[in-house]
Amino acid sequence: MPVSAPSRDSALWFWVVSAGLFGLCIGSFLNVVIARLPAGESLVSPGSRCPKCRMPISAFDNIPLLSYLVLLGRCRYCKARISARYPFVELLSGLLSAAIVKIHGPGLVSVSYLLLCYGLVAASFIDMELRIIPNKITLAGIITGFALSLFPGGLGPLESLGGAILGGGILLGMMLLYLVIRGIEGMGFGDVKLLAMIGSFIGFQGVAITLVIGSITTILTSFVLAALGKLKPESPGSTRGGNEIKASWRYASLPFGPFLSVGAIAYVLFGSFLINLMVI
Repeated sequence: MPVSAPSRDSALWFWVVSAGLFGLCIGSFLNVVIARLPAGESLVSPGSRCPKCRMPISAFDNIPLLSYLVLLGRCRYCKARISARYPFVELLSGLLSAAIVKIHGPGLVSVSYLLLCYGLVAASFIDMELRIIPNKITLAGIITGFALSLFPGGLGPLESLGGAILGGGILLGMMLLYLVIRGIEGMGFGDVKLLAMIGSFIGFQGVAITLVIGSITTILTSFVLAALGKLKPESPGSTRGGNEIKASWRYASLPFGPFLSVGAIAYVLFGSFLINLMVI
């Protein structure tokens, strides 16, 4: 007997809600990754603690989103303010998870996109805070993206490998060209490996759209921040690429990783529309 449309819709919404709740929990773990991975600390031990008073956080106080709201954004013990990054990452991961499953349905494609987006969220917040993108995220991501392409119903190994090579190669070429022309690094190898990771999950078209959206959003954000006086030039005597630079607006910079992530996530959510738009 064929499954009726209402039954299919109910099943899909079950998966969407389940993915959203799962994403909230993953977001809680991603906060641990963001805080500990750059410092070389274990992701599993010790358990969650208040960064100020170091008191262990109980399971009841570690419920995604809900605990932050109940505690009014403060530690139960020392009353220190908890960064808004924690609930934001949890909410973002939950919404992305639900949206991906709603758009692509339960299956290998959604699993692949979920893993990509979780890696991008962690890499982006680390890049925004520390201006680094850990190899443990990008290199593991490249391997994972290619491994998933070996299963039927996914991207395909040739497109995954080609996407990784194209993504990394384009940014590597741009980085070397900028270094030759300006004598300083315009971006780091972390960005190169990040786009290679993105390419291993979403292939040639995904890399192209990621670069276009990432570049446009970077430029627009720079203009807005400069107009608001929030984008500051690097201080005199600072170095980049081994060369000392002078304080100048032409050396003001933003981390590129988060904008590449925005482009990749846009492709994951609106790929067909964006491809048609570019063709037009």
